[in-house]
This record gives sequence, C-alpha cells and structure tokens, in this order.
Amino acid sequence: AQKFHRIVNIRITNPTELITGIRKNLETDRASRTYVSGVNLSWNALKYAEIRHFGTTEYLLEDERRREFLDSIRATFARDSVRCERLFVDGKEAAIRVVDDSHPDMLVLRLARVNSRFKQPLFNRFLVWDSVSKAVRENKKAVAFEERTLTPEETVDLLDMGFLNYNGRFVKFCFTEILSRDQALKTIESLIPESATVLKKIGVDDMERVFWPLIMQESQQDCFMIPIRPTYAMNLFDTWQSSEDIFGGTQSVFLRWENVYYRSKTHHKMLKAPAHILWYVSKNKEIVAISSLDDVMVGTPDKLYNKFKRLGTLEWDDICKMCNNGTDLMAMKFSRTILFRTPIGLDDIRQSYSRNGRRGLTLQSPIRVQKDVLHSLYRIGFSDG
Repeated sequence: AQKFHRIVNIRITNPTELITGIRKNLETDRASRTYVSGVNLSWNALKYAEIRHFGTTEYLLEDERRREFLDSIRATFARDSVRCERLFVDGKEAAIRVVDDSHPDMLVLRLARVNSRFKQPLFNRFLVWDSVSKAVRENKKAVAFEERTLTPEETVDLLDMGFLNYNGRFVKFCFTEILSRDQALKTIESLIPESATVLKKIGVDDMERVFWPLIMQESQQDCFMIPIRPTYAMNLFDTWQSSEDIFGGTQSVFLRWENVYYRSKTHHKMLKAPAHILWYVSKNKEIVAISSLDDVMVGTPDKLYNKFKRLGTLEWDDICKMCNNGTDLMAMKFSRTILFRTPIGLDDIRQSYSRNGRRGLTLQSPIRVQKDVLHSLYRIGFSDG
C-alpha cells in the first residue's frame, strides 16, 4: 500500500478507517453546515469572503441585475438575525436562501432561489418544505417568503403547498398545537390581522391543511400509526437518521414533499384517505413524524409501480419480493411530512394508550389511533424535549 501511495499519490485504507475519518470531518463541519442527508446534501453558511466568487447568473430573475443581487446578499451580514445558506448536492450548489429569524413567531425567507441548472419543480418544493420544517424545529408559528424575490414557478408551488398571499408575502402558518377553530383564528389574527377575515370562511379540514401540522379539535379525520423499517424511513423522510448517516437517503426520493410507501394489503379496508399518519420506526421503537395520507390504492405490483415509480423508495425487484405468488400490494400516497421535535419512544406510546383506557397495543401492522391518543402523542412529539 505504501509503495502504491508513493507511485500514484493515492492512499489505500480499510473501510473502518475511512468511515471513522469521514465522521471526524463531519463533526468539525457541523458549525458551518447543516447536514440533511448523508455527506452529499447539506446547507452551508455563506461566508462574506465568498460573495465575490459567488456565481449568480443561475439565480437571477428576468431583468434582475447581478450587482443588485449581490448587494442584497451582502446586506444579510449587517444583521445577526439574518443568515445566508447554500444547499449543496454532491458538491454542487443547488439553491440559496436568506433566512431572517428576528421575529419571535415567524421565520422569514428574504430570498429563496433554486439554481437554474437543477430540476426546478423538485428542488423548489424541497426548498419550500425544508424551510417549513425549519420553522417547526425552531418552534415558529409561521414561515413567510418575500413575494418580490420569487420566481413564477415558486409562486405556483407556494400556493399549491398551502401558502396564502398577504401584503407582499406568501405565508404559511405551521402551528404545532391542538387548537379549536376559534383559538386558531385568534392566534392567526395576532400574527397577521388581515388574514382572519379570509380564513373565517374556510372549513375545518381546509384550515387544518393550511395550518399543518396543526391538529384541529373539531377534526373528524382518522389517524393511523404505520410501522416502517428504518431504511425506508431514512429514504422517505427521516432526517434524524439521514443527517447522521454517511450515505443518507436516496436523493431523488428524499427531496420530494410527497411520496409513496408500499405494504402488503393487510388492513387495506381500514386505511382511508384523507387521514393523519404517525410513522413508527420499528427497529428504533419510536414515532418520528406525522404526515397527511392523501390516497390508498390496492393493485397488482406492475400497476402500482408504473403509477408511482417516481415517488416510491422501492425498485421493481424490491416490490416483487413483497408479493407472495403475485398477490396485490397496497400503496399509500402521503405528503406534508413533518418530523416531531422529540421522537416519541415506546414507553411514551404505551403510557399514552394506558392513560386513555386503551388496551391491546400491537405495532406489527397499521393500527387506528383514537383521537385522545393522537392528542396525547402529538403533545409529546412537539414538546421542547
């Protein structure tokens, strides 16, 4: 190995030493980076000295000047509450955002753009939903994007993802509480007074969608706890795992705000959309996230694969292995996944069931979660630890 290194200047090492070295580098990088999935997907803080080398042509709007764009970036360094972050994918810069957290209840995106060389729909939606998730992690009640800085494509995505336009900002409320309709409207009015008039006209289900992950006390939607293997969870939504794993999840799947999870068709008659999903990671024995269940479909493997192959984490061979003698499968389409601030461990799950007079807890297959148990688990998950 030493002779080879002298000849070609490449060092040969064993896997254990390689992984240990990578992990040490990760620890030193975490001050300026936020890892999302593996070492190849991360948000990196932009340093002032890097601005003059910063490529801008891929971010400019039509008729927007490079100098004005760079001046707006430089201005972020004048305030401690504002920071500029760049999303790197496999070493290439994919997006940029300027985040202002000076408001105690609202995370404001002064700028959010996707590099034009990357797939706009995929990365636009990831940029938006990752910012919503960031607001939830920081216990903010809303996230706002400045309208004047948005591309037309971003505007369409924001509206589709539950944002509302108020006075030059696209705003999404992201309460992590269980509130009545009146309580929710009162809280909203304190944040953005002009919004209450519009929101008074929408129903409970629509209000829950707009304020997600809020749970409305009046909501009649079902809730199901879905067991999922850690590998599948990491590929689909679990940044707790993917940020700590060297390789992370499959990017083409992980970046999507809506995905599909395949299971055998047991309990398929019980599972009905729309509903809430609590994701129970089986090996870790904890609930890590909540999602909206948008559709449940049962069919042959080829039919489901052709319909959802761009969304699911499984390849064709994996799906075939799930089928016994060609039996039908179930596909659950879900979206709006938000990680709990505190993963809910098995002891807390059992205690929540016990306190609410529920017995016979089994976590091997999907189960219906009663409203009182959902509320108990939800409050644990969105506590501040």
